[in-house]
Amino acid sequence: MPSHASLGVERRIEHRLFLLSFWSKGVAGLLETLAGIPFFFLPAKAVESFTVLLTAPELAEDHNDWLAVTLRDAVEHFTAGNVLFAGAYLVIHGSDQNLAGNRFIAGKAMGRTSRRWASSPRS
Repeated sequence: MPSHASLGVERRIEHRLFLLSFWSKGVAGLLETLAGIPFFFLPAKAVESFTVLLTAPELAEDHNDWLAVTLRDAVEHFTAGNVLFAGAYLVIHGSDQNLAGNRFIAGKAMGRTSRRWASSPRS
């Protein structure tokens, strides 16, 4: 049976990992949002050209690489609407992830005050 002290250490480690997961969610959301912004200004051909540039080295090595072939096939049929949708999706989803992490961390920072306010009866 673990000692009382080791349980406290385990709890702190778990808590730190939990907070780290929220921080990483916020960072991933920020990166996703930043990646989506250029899609509002790029034509479909530019997205296709960029994908060809990224997949060319892999396809030179293995012309049957599933991921590279699938990406190229997908962007071949991109329209301006598809590019706009991709940009909107990335910005909205990334912003939502970022805000979720920030709301959690802000709630943690406010501590008991926010919990008291949330649980107080309102008329």
